[in-house]
Amino acid sequence: ITRRHHGFVLAHVEGPDTPMHNGARIGQAPVPLHTGDMLELAGTEMQFIQS
Repeated sequence: ITRRHHGFVLAHVEGPDTPMHNGARIGQAPVPLHTGDMLELAGTEMQFIQS
């Protein structure tokens, strides 16, 4: 998860398993994150909340 000038994005950095974003595996391009998005990173589920 990285903060960019337009908001936060999720990107795969390394390893065999790509992160999941709202139930789908992400591709090579960073995915914009929005409050309420569900993420799975290394087998851990979490919800993205920006306040």
